[in-house]
Amino acid sequence: MLNTSAVSVFKTFSKEEIKKFEDFLLSPYFNKKSVLVNLFKIIKRHEPEYISELLDRKKIWSKLYKKKEFNYGVMKNLIYNLGKAADKFIELQNFERDKKLSAITLMQEQKIRNLNNAFEKSLKTFKNDLSEKKQDFEFFYYNYRAIKLEREFTSNLGLAKAESRINEENEIEFLTLFYLLECADLYNCFFINGAYVKKDLKNNNLDLFINFVEKFQHNYKEISDCSLLNLKIMLNKNDKDLFLELKKIFTDNSYKFSSSFSGDLGLSLSEYCSRYIMNGKTEFINEQFDICLFIFENGLLMDDKKEFMSPHIFTSLVSTACSLKKFDWVKLFIENNIGKIHPEFRDKYYNFANLTLNFKMNNFSEAHFYVSKMDINSPMDYVSVKRFQLMIYYESGYTDELYSLIEAVRNFISKNKKITKSLRLQAGNFINYTKRLSNMKFSNSFKKIDLLKLKDEILELEVINKNWLIEKAEELK
Repeated sequence: MLNTSAVSVFKTFSKEEIKKFEDFLLSPYFNKKSVLVNLFKIIKRHEPEYISELLDRKKIWSKLYKKKEFNYGVMKNLIYNLGKAADKFIELQNFERDKKLSAITLMQEQKIRNLNNAFEKSLKTFKNDLSEKKQDFEFFYYNYRAIKLEREFTSNLGLAKAESRINEENEIEFLTLFYLLECADLYNCFFINGAYVKKDLKNNNLDLFINFVEKFQHNYKEISDCSLLNLKIMLNKNDKDLFLELKKIFTDNSYKFSSSFSGDLGLSLSEYCSRYIMNGKTEFINEQFDICLFIFENGLLMDDKKEFMSPHIFTSLVSTACSLKKFDWVKLFIENNIGKIHPEFRDKYYNFANLTLNFKMNNFSEAHFYVSKMDINSPMDYVSVKRFQLMIYYESGYTDELYSLIEAVRNFISKNKKITKSLRLQAGNFINYTKRLSNMKFSNSFKKIDLLKLKDEILELEVINKNWLIEKAEELK
């Protein structure tokens, strides 16, 4: 059985890429060994999994060299060379897809070879293409590269008018904005990862960075403001004014930004809302619905081919709309948009959407039906599904099933090493307070002061489904 880096690459190939790679091997410019073509033809018969007893080195050798004795060293080199060819192929594929990178590389060569007219023509085309591109870190990077190339080109020519063509201030502006956006994104990643792995900044560069961004004068204030506010909210997680300011700039100016930048920013805003909601600020349910609806209606989180939408936005819209009791809207939304979820995940999100809808409508038997249809493929799936199952048992009064599941989930959370510290804390708190509420409800032995104390504790802690827990505490009063 072949288990090589070459086969790992082949598993990523589409049908079209398999054919193109074979054409690549047939080209004498890239490959002069016909045996590699034959080797690939034998291997490709077993795509897409490439799992077969026939993919044994000796069996492959017998098809390549019928009368030769097996030579492990030669076979090893053939597979190695085929792997190197596959690496070169995907490198060229990426180069062909990245039109901006290939254009920059072409202009560099034209400049070196003194192909002046060709360079001028390529530069003009490149600038025209950039003028139609929306803003993100690539926009600023490639504008900087274009101006830099033009400055180097005209300087080498020694033209009298060269100085008037060059705008060093613009070059500095584009380079600085590229740096600022990338740094802001890295700082955000630092703080997001810090929620799971303890990390501390070892210097005060962050303060200097924020101060510089605030004072830097340029012509693209909206996008830098979004990056800066996004970072500030990470540092001041409960500052509602920062959130509202970012939301306004984002919704007013997203048409200027690339879909990737807008999509990432929209997801950040949605996550901020989730955090506020978890802290008991139910007014942010409406905020989250508005943001997710804006992202959905503007197609900001569709894939590159605009075929499939983000499952996160799909589930967030279902969840927030259900919390706002927009049940008829949710039914139509699921029916009209489930086909926009990638087929690989479509059943999962269809079932989860209907589980959410029926639970929020108090159709607990229907909700339990959809719980039973949910596949569990990860610890996150387990927690997500079992929390619904616990709430259904609580609402339905199935005490035996409820207490049994509480212990099973508690045991899973405490022992599963793949669960993050943050999720373990939030889910663990949910289990704890679900059990305490269950004890109060089903034994009917509690004092009002105990209930008030429990409710205050829930409000203070990080816990999933906080609003449901508070609602159940209110009902017991």
